[in-house]
Amino acid sequence: MKKIAGILVIACLAGCAREPEVADLVKYMVVETRYDTEEVNESANVFTDYSTFVLREDTLGFVSTYAGSDTILLDEAGTRIDFVNSTIERVAEHVTDRGFTRVEEDENPDFAVKIVVLENFSFFQTVSYPGYYSGYYGYYGGYYGPIVNTYSSNFVTMVIEVDDIKHYAENGSKYKVIWSAYIGDLLTTDDRKNKILVAVDKAFEQSPYFSNN
Repeated sequence: MKKIAGILVIACLAGCAREPEVADLVKYMVVETRYDTEEVNESANVFTDYSTFVLREDTLGFVSTYAGSDTILLDEAGTRIDFVNSTIERVAEHVTDRGFTRVEEDENPDFAVKIVVLENFSFFQTVSYPGYYSGYYGYYGGYYGPIVNTYSSNFVTMVIEVDDIKHYAENGSKYKVIWSAYIGDLLTTDDRKNKILVAVDKAFEQSPYFSNN
């Protein structure tokens, strides 16, 4: 997987600073996108081979060291968990705008878009994702959590992934991760709901190859 860029989603940082201050990294969200260079390169782009996608409605995957097991997030009135539906809608809008059609799970989609929130994992230092998944879409009987070492810190990170369904057999009966976006920190940033949407916009903006055109 190739790192494209780490983009700070804020326009008012000091223009002369070569690197953002630690306080800014905590206060504002950083977006990093990666793609599989074997599938997206100068001579080939797997996205042009896709037409349809599935994206789960109303819930996000949730992995937490506090929760003790994988679970889900739903919007909850009166709490800070108010970003689930708006995030899903914005991601779906971007993927549709890139020329793909959203379908149901039983309509044989070409790829799955998966959104997971990781709580209390030290994303910037220790989290890594396997390139393949054994469970369909990662939510149903499969393992969609990260591989981490024993060190953790108070970060909450959103991960958006594209899992290849169409080429499941060609990929050794595994679901290959083609593209991913990492957004954080959701824990300490202010105006979290709106900044997540800005971060999602930025992730797609810096991924022009994510298109079937």
